[in-house]
Amino acid sequence: MFILLAPIACGRTLDHSITSFNQVCLPPTAMLGIPKKPANMRSQFLIAINRLGSGTLALSLSTIPALKCTALIPIISFRTQQLPILHALAECAVMEPFANWITAQFSDTSLDFSVRHAFAVIFKGAVMQYTQKSFGDILESCGTQGVFVHNQLAEIEAPNRCNGIPEGEILVLCICLATEILLDRYQIPKATKPESIIAKHEEGYISEMLKLQGSIHEGHRSEAYNNRILPHCRPIILAIGQNVSAESVPN
Repeated sequence: MFILLAPIACGRTLDHSITSFNQVCLPPTAMLGIPKKPANMRSQFLIAINRLGSGTLALSLSTIPALKCTALIPIISFRTQQLPILHALAECAVMEPFANWITAQFSDTSLDFSVRHAFAVIFKGAVMQYTQKSFGDILESCGTQGVFVHNQLAEIEAPNRCNGIPEGEILVLCICLATEILLDRYQIPKATKPESIIAKHEEGYISEMLKLQGSIHEGHRSEAYNNRILPHCRPIILAIGQNVSAESVPN
């Protein structure tokens, strides 16, 4: 059975569909993996979906050339229109070495996959936060020109916004990663410049959330955790991403 899903309003993307079969007999050898129940269901699940880490990083990397393209489209020379362009260029200058560092860490197979996936989430969380705002600011500054097809601004902005959803919706990824960091399930590398303001901000934010978590005795699946910790999960990942990106830029 073939079901065509509703069109996605994010630029020139292919339509999505679902194909299912209900009259196909498969032999036991068609099962991916072994039928025996794994000792750790969570680890087995993460291994089964490990391609999401690659997709998370790959889709996020596309924001850098998109932002560069947007920043090079000529507009009127008012200062209010120039500032979003300058901000976009500055972000590109930081995000390129940030992307190089993240991809090197993600490709290091000596690291546990959960840590490598954490790097992909950190990159996606930081990059999406800034590029979505930059695209919006540039579009607003361009006025009517921003929606003309030949300027490509709206067509570039729409896929970038949609990239925050596939291969792991960005907010969900941040909630999962921040919770695992607070629960000390694994650790990301420590800051190489711990005396910097950005590193102190990251450390202070996480320390504050650890104290707040300690006051919640019902556990991380409770209503109290939902109300008090979850709103901070994305800012935590953003703080980590800001520090990592700053440290990855050459002096």
